[in-house]
Amino acid sequence: MIQRIYRIVFLLFIAAGAVRLSAQMKSSEIGVWVINTEWKDSKLGDGFGAFDDTSGQGIAFNRYWTERFSTELSAQRFGAQTFLGASSVPVRYFCGFGELPGQPGVIVFTPSSTGKLNVTAITALAQMHFNRAGRVAPYVGAGVSHLSADFDGNAEVLPFDVESDITWAAAAGLDVRITDRVFLTGELRYIPWSAIAEGAANGESLNVEPLALNAGVKVRF
Repeated sequence: MIQRIYRIVFLLFIAAGAVRLSAQMKSSEIGVWVINTEWKDSKLGDGFGAFDDTSGQGIAFNRYWTERFSTELSAQRFGAQTFLGASSVPVRYFCGFGELPGQPGVIVFTPSSTGKLNVTAITALAQMHFNRAGRVAPYVGAGVSHLSADFDGNAEVLPFDVESDITWAAAAGLDVRITDRVFLTGELRYIPWSAIAEGAANGESLNVEPLALNAGVKVRF
């Protein structure tokens, strides 16, 4: 009888430990970021030129399913100033200027023509974490991202919308523990994208490949 009681107590301790460990592993985080993006120069038709890097903001929710594995859903808003070269650009992308003689549907801009491409990215990542119990915990992630954008032109370029698209995404970062619940975080995130203006007849696209440096704060609960 006594042995049976000992066994029951022992099993209860094991069960309580398992529940506690499970609770520790299945935690969640909310994070806010500031974003600095570096954009690969690209071309649209014959004459789209460089991007000028700019910043943005982001928010994320991360759910830990085990000590090392989590899934993250994030939303980011960022953009870049654009510069057009002195050559032809299809009028279906940039309207409101005179067509070239003998070349219907084609217009010319000077290098001073600018606008801003604003991008919204909704990203789902699966992440693997290392040394999570330590002060500095690196992680890597991969997943998919839904991107949409709009172009704010200046006086010479009318605004237009960009077709939304789904592409892959990859990330690598570090969490630095400040308290048991508060962390500083830094991350590099890469999302390749071929952006196509809505209504484009032949599918010419901008090869937009921003490399985002995210820095922010996470709160674990």
